[in-house]
Amino acid sequence: MAGEIWNKRKNKDVYPQWLTINVVKDADGRLTNYIATISGITERKQIEDRLHSLTHYDTLTGLPNRELFNMRLKEAIQRTRQNNSGLALLFIDLDRFKTVNDSLGHNAGDELLQQAAAHVKQSVRESDLAARFGGDEFTVILENITDPQKTQIVAQKIIQALSLPINLRHHQVFISPSIGIAFYPSDAIEIEELIKNADRAMYTAKCEGRNTFKFYSPGMNATALERLTLETQLRLALAKNQFVLNYQPQIDLPSGRIVGVEALIRWNHPEFGPVPPDRFIPLLEETNLILPVGAWALRTGCRQLREWHRLGLYPLRLAVNISVRQYRLDHLVPLLDTIIGETQVDPSCLELEITESIMIENLEATLQIFEALHARRIRISIDDFGTGYSSLSYLQRLPIDALKIDRSFIQNIHTSASDMKITKAIISLAHSLGIKVIAEGIENAQHLGFLKDARCEEGQGYFIMKAMPAPSLTDRLLRRLPDRTGIHDSER
Repeated sequence: MAGEIWNKRKNKDVYPQWLTINVVKDADGRLTNYIATISGITERKQIEDRLHSLTHYDTLTGLPNRELFNMRLKEAIQRTRQNNSGLALLFIDLDRFKTVNDSLGHNAGDELLQQAAAHVKQSVRESDLAARFGGDEFTVILENITDPQKTQIVAQKIIQALSLPINLRHHQVFISPSIGIAFYPSDAIEIEELIKNADRAMYTAKCEGRNTFKFYSPGMNATALERLTLETQLRLALAKNQFVLNYQPQIDLPSGRIVGVEALIRWNHPEFGPVPPDRFIPLLEETNLILPVGAWALRTGCRQLREWHRLGLYPLRLAVNISVRQYRLDHLVPLLDTIIGETQVDPSCLELEITESIMIENLEATLQIFEALHARRIRISIDDFGTGYSSLSYLQRLPIDALKIDRSFIQNIHTSASDMKITKAIISLAHSLGIKVIAEGIENAQHLGFLKDARCEEGQGYFIMKAMPAPSLTDRLLRRLPDRTGIHDSER
């Protein structure tokens, strides 16, 4: 007979020991004595505890891992059934984590995960379980939930905690969470289905702008299937030449002269027809297909710009959007060097549009990238200005050529006093720093008139001219028919 026992020291601390009891018999086989042997097993116990920890806890964050999470979720569901109560599952994904990991290295990525895990754990109750599901995904189990409002409060606390700037050694970074929420038993009875539905809700939150939460709804199943189908087709689109570039003119507002074009990726699917950019661009980002597709867009746009220059349209400028995945010094600059070398385009006529939210994520890396672009005479414009984190200090420090006022400010400038003031303030700020201003989303004569009066230099939008394929635009560029906006009504 043998087994584990617990003993107590004089100071009342308990500790494990191993007890073995052997039977002693006489020559006739009669039991005469018992011999107990007690041995220490502290070291073995420590090894067992360590193995248990490695099996059930994430070594990086210290949170329960997926295996322990699944066990705890099963137990929580059993308690919920017995208590006739409710349970909420939160599925959390860190937005833009891969960007930090790629630009600052895996050590910084690990440190970010540790801090994020601490924020998530601190945002929930002691009785709730926060776990690392894998990669940059976390899960939270909330028991005894009868009111969805309580779950919403927890989700908002997590969003608030993870939206604060995070210091990683010499860098300050910004991340945000996308959170999906599913309830037991209303959204699913089986564990796997509950996790899957919370995951679907998380992807919906990510697709609808990130830094938010979404409750699961049955319609998300169809959306998930549609997304999977779209992703499969998207992986084939580049090889099958289904992408095209359309170009939207940018005009000098005082004269109406076309000074540049913005290249916009369009997807013409043979079965689905034209696929809206807001459906496939986020998928390109998530699947990393934005890297080959972005390189194709840069190369195609530069070839077209070189052709326009050959036709006598120099110094027409080409603006190309740069995604968060492309925004790495070791990727972007060598790619530009290669494409400029291949196409022999004048780099001073190439303008890269970078959103201020991307720019501000890692200011030191941004400074290196901007200086490399500036040294090559490539122009830089900050896209969607006014919607992110930029401040006067950043604008003073970085070599920026232009600010693009986000269309959300332009749309309501005649009905919203605040939008009007913000637009005027951006223009005044840019001019004080010697930076050009481009307004996007000009959709009527009122927009155009206001921006001219405010001394905005350039603009683009449907009222000026819609985006169109290169052959159509080439004909219009060569005709140069000016009117009050620089473009005849027949050309819009």
